[in-house]
Amino acid sequence: MSRRTMQMLAGVLALALSAAACGGDGEDATDLASTTTVESNPITGPPDGDQPTRGGVVSWGLEAEPDSMNSAFGQWASSGHFVASAVFDPIATIDENGEAVPYLAESLTPNDDFTEWTIALREGITFHDGTPVDADALLANLEAYRQSPITADALAPVTQLDRIDDRTVRLTADQRWATFPWIMTLQTGYVMAPAMVTDGSKSRSPIGSGPFVFKEWIDGESVTLERNPDYWRTDDQGEALPYLDGMAFAFIPDEPERLNQLTRGDLDAIIGYKADTILGLREAGDRFKVVENSAGEEDVLTLNTAFPPFDNINARLAVIHATDSAAVRDDVNKGVPGEATSPFAPGQLGYADDNGYPAYDPDLAREYLETYKQETGDDVLDFVYLNYGSTDDQAEAQLMAEQWAAVGIEATVEYLDQATLIQNIVFGDYQVADWRNWSSPDPDGDYMWWHSNSIKPARQSGGPYGVSLNVARYGDPEIDRLLDEARASEDQALRDANYQQVAQLINEGAAYIFMQRVVWVAAANPRVNGIYAGANGTVQTIGNKTWLAELWVGDVG
Repeated sequence: MSRRTMQMLAGVLALALSAAACGGDGEDATDLASTTTVESNPITGPPDGDQPTRGGVVSWGLEAEPDSMNSAFGQWASSGHFVASAVFDPIATIDENGEAVPYLAESLTPNDDFTEWTIALREGITFHDGTPVDADALLANLEAYRQSPITADALAPVTQLDRIDDRTVRLTADQRWATFPWIMTLQTGYVMAPAMVTDGSKSRSPIGSGPFVFKEWIDGESVTLERNPDYWRTDDQGEALPYLDGMAFAFIPDEPERLNQLTRGDLDAIIGYKADTILGLREAGDRFKVVENSAGEEDVLTLNTAFPPFDNINARLAVIHATDSAAVRDDVNKGVPGEATSPFAPGQLGYADDNGYPAYDPDLAREYLETYKQETGDDVLDFVYLNYGSTDDQAEAQLMAEQWAAVGIEATVEYLDQATLIQNIVFGDYQVADWRNWSSPDPDGDYMWWHSNSIKPARQSGGPYGVSLNVARYGDPEIDRLLDEARASEDQALRDANYQQVAQLINEGAAYIFMQRVVWVAAANPRVNGIYAGANGTVQTIGNKTWLAELWVGDVG
């Protein structure tokens, strides 16, 4: 990123559409399943002459119900960001080149040493309740993020916020922050109406400035939204966005059922990451538009290093060396996910073929187990393993428990819903738990998950406690130094080298068992247009999805 002001790209991102096809005949998803891995449908540019049409509602099937739509307090995974992206606008988004660029902001301008950033908002934008999107609203949001236990760590470097004029805010940090725009593409970048900031009761009736206006929330089932007639964005022909009359999100934790509903036509689009879903969609050919993202997130087991038994590194190394993640990928997940041995995917900063991750080695696991027993005087290494509890997750948990038992490690598996599992992890009420994370295209977007400044006392400590975004509660001064140096620099070679060292040190600390690199998929009926592959995050899991405003329905080609 250069020091010049980052101006918004001229016009909006062009729609990219896949070739259209007729719908299916309604058989269940089980009839689509295949164990043959084939290339997913190619997503290309828009056919010449195709023009978006207006009207209609697109229904999405999501994996979980958000706990809150207040962006300062919601514990969001992918589903939370889908709903948020339809209601709120972010300060910045990711463009087609994979760069963080202004969005609700007109510009993001640093000073010479990157310790100050000036955010200039676009003029004339209003929230759904008619209040202006102005400097006062932005200040209220940023202050809420700084105070919230969920989001405070992301803005921890901020020491001062100043109102410059009606549309401009200056942010001062206590460190060089050359990568600051990336933070504005994440949860801390959404801008809520001031009424949401001051009234906690509105967490289930969100008010933003986004393309869709909240209509109804049915607990445990769905959120329904209507078109924002005053939305500020236009397409490259000057036509107002969004094209749709509305958006509906259905919360369906069971992934096979989501695919079944897409197949039957009960849903227009779904997201998913399970092997049978992806293989079934690949086998379905052109019945659906399919976009996959295989570099967006890592699936790990996080080990709580703050409490026994995993405050002992020999216990951590024993369980890591006893875990055959390749068997999980192949036997349970049918070879769909990729191998992961660090937080960084091939092609990303920080990726290296050799990063020191402890290999599967049952004999070495037994040696570390014996060392642990000798050091602690314990007769056994045992723990509770928290898991999501879907059919695939249960199969994974069973296989891992068998692997651990083979070397003398005893695990009790407990199943929790996603929201409860996230709460247990961030509050430190766990020993081993499933965890999917680290989806930022730039590693600085994940800074707070690894830096020791993000470690808070655990709820089980008996005293004051807090949300720890560093969920493993593993701190290393050298990791902190490398992260801070990379954040301060525009030198991509330096940043790449630093993140490679971060990966090495994370693996030396043995705080995570790397299982696989998740393949996320978005699939839709062919009449849904605007589903496309691109660096701007069509299937990006953790972050805004500004392309929702560009969806439209109708036959093309």
